[in-house]
Amino acid sequence: MRSVRSYSYNCGKRRCIYSPSDAVYIGAITALQQKLESVSDRFSCGDLIFEDDDPLSKAVVQKKNLTCETRIERGYYNHRERALKLRALCVHCGEHGPTGTFLLDQNELEARCLTGGYKCFPICVECLDEGGKVVKNGSTKNAIKAREEKERLIARNRKSSQEWK
Repeated sequence: MRSVRSYSYNCGKRRCIYSPSDAVYIGAITALQQKLESVSDRFSCGDLIFEDDDPLSKAVVQKKNLTCETRIERGYYNHRERALKLRALCVHCGEHGPTGTFLLDQNELEARCLTGGYKCFPICVECLDEGGKVVKNGSTKNAIKAREEKERLIARNRKSSQEWK
């Protein structure tokens, strides 16, 4: 499965356009680029790039059920084995910025005891403050990291309760 990144015209979020294989992708990339240019890159979440009866609709696929409120797709994020390294984005709003002060990556989420031992997608401070949930990236829990987070959280709570006395 090969994925290409495009931007939604309406919300600016990065969206994935998929192709079943590298060979199909290579054959369809020119037509895809021409199609996006023909609509002045005004591709929006959930828009069909090619109608269902177009042969290219089998080569280039996008998710029609996406809206501008939908989180960034898992397919966007870097995988440790990929050569292409993309900038980290907030899973909720799609914004990027400096890690630590704006965007919380795995290390910052662990430091704030927010992962529960899971690998998680980046989230910006604003989305977190507005009630956005930390989103797990996979289902494997690291019990050691979960225990370490829990111990740090307990220690913080003890310290803050002692400061109130």
